Amino acid sequence: MLTSRKQGEKKQGKGQVEPQHLKFSVGDGIALITLHRPEAMNAFSPQMLQSWFKAITNCEESEDVRVVILTGAGTAFCAGGDIFAEKG
Repeated sequence: MLTSRKQGEKKQGKGQVEPQHLKFSVGDGIALITLHRPEAMNAFSPQMLQSWFKAITNCEESEDVRVVILTGAGTAFCAGGDIFAEKG
């Protein structure tokens, strides 16, 4: 799901990013990817990893994206992989 798209910008990529644990927006040539699991210190779950791949693919396939900014919500950027997260 792309958000913050400016008028006249094209839809990016083929896959939609699920906004539950990863936020993705594109505007003015800048893609912003925010890891959004602050309760788990933004540790990657299997679902978050799928959204990550979709977001990166959207950036790679888009001629409009010139810069990618990666950030994390809350007090931690990313604690790595969440070994306790359920698969699937």
